[in-house]
Amino acid sequence: MATTLDEEVLPEIFVKRFRISGGQVTSGKGHAPTIQFAAAFHPELDHPSGSLQGSGTIVWAHRPNNVTRITIGGNYTYFPSKEEESASALLVRSLLLHVHGYVGGIIPVNKYHGIPPALFPVLDLSSLIPQGSKTGTASYTSVDPQNPEEKITVSDAKITEL
Repeated sequence: MATTLDEEVLPEIFVKRFRISGGQVTSGKGHAPTIQFAAAFHPELDHPSGSLQGSGTIVWAHRPNNVTRITIGGNYTYFPSKEEESASALLVRSLLLHVHGYVGGIIPVNKYHGIPPALFPVLDLSSLIPQGSKTGTASYTSVDPQNPEEKITVSDAKITEL
């Protein structure tokens, strides 16, 4: 049972859902996929940052009926932090996200002996969302697990908090 002191000290975990769409394909061929994910944000005590984890999907433009399910992990921070002197010079505080996506999920311990199988990375995403806004910009690199040699890099995609 949590005491009053514990409740005041423990940071609150919150969940957000995002959708990333559009953008300019800067390398690779094809069109930008649509990405959706839900993430639990785990703040660090007395810091404007923390980690996140969750799950999502990638819908490929060239095969929209076949989606890739992903497990995500990453970190976030608010920039600038309230304590920084430069915070007063910037009019808008923003949420910075850095997310990695993997094919696969949590592997039960009884399914392997020794070193567990590696997860296949398919997404590396960075985004900026002004605080108080539901939309921002994202840039990412994505790999289609059905064709791992094809890598698509997208810039200026729209990220929307659902």
